[in-house]
Amino acid sequence: ELESLIDPQLEFRNVEAADDGTEAEQAAGAIAVIVMFGAILAYGQWIGYSVADEKGSRVVELILGAVPPHHLLAGKLLAIGSMGIAQMTLLGSLVVGYSLAADLVNMPDLAAGLVVLLLAWFLLGFAFYGAIYAAGGSLAADTHEASTTLTVLNILPIIGYVFGVIASSQGTDTALLRTFSLIPLWAPMTMPGRIARGWAPPWEVGASVLLMLLSIYAVIRLAGWVYRGGVARASSKLGWREAFRTGRDLGAGRTR
Repeated sequence: ELESLIDPQLEFRNVEAADDGTEAEQAAGAIAVIVMFGAILAYGQWIGYSVADEKGSRVVELILGAVPPHHLLAGKLLAIGSMGIAQMTLLGSLVVGYSLAADLVNMPDLAAGLVVLLLAWFLLGFAFYGAIYAAGGSLAADTHEASTTLTVLNILPIIGYVFGVIASSQGTDTALLRTFSLIPLWAPMTMPGRIARGWAPPWEVGASVLLMLLSIYAVIRLAGWVYRGGVARASSKLGWREAFRTGRDLGAGRTR
């Protein structure tokens, strides 16, 4: 009390420091949501269009004769995901380097932790959505038709993005946000923001990661059949159910 009377600016400086920490966490939460959405959308569409292009060349049909579709799909995810990790690591290193050089308040530790967080969740999010986009790309007859299918798929991450941005800009952790962060469809866009804000307890993070891993396995297996069926019908545009049925029948015939 006496100190604040002697130095009227002391109390103001303490409040300002607290606000800086809160603003830094809020900025980190928003950055996590935006970066995850942009990365998943960009690399997901990349793999979708590459599948549609391969389907037109008919080369992939020969490969599928010797390699199970989900193995081939997992290999494509690994290849494009590795490039995504490399680019995000480079970008994150530049951010950390700039924060260190500029001596930004609380930013060096925050930026380094945020980079690691985003890389980990990018792997999970891309593996999940990449398989979906790859299956979607295999349904189109060419890359022009693929744009329609992939645009419809964009709605799924957009829902998580919109809700994640709104939630990260607020100061409360709602029950709806917690629910979204546990659902694999939207966890990559919402859980990183909750972690950055310090809202997610360890058990929720662990549960979300476990659900993501289980969903990734299931999605890759299912998308593999759609992928096989879509590629087998190179000259036509298919629906999801028809492609899955065709891929399953081809797989059953191959094992006989």
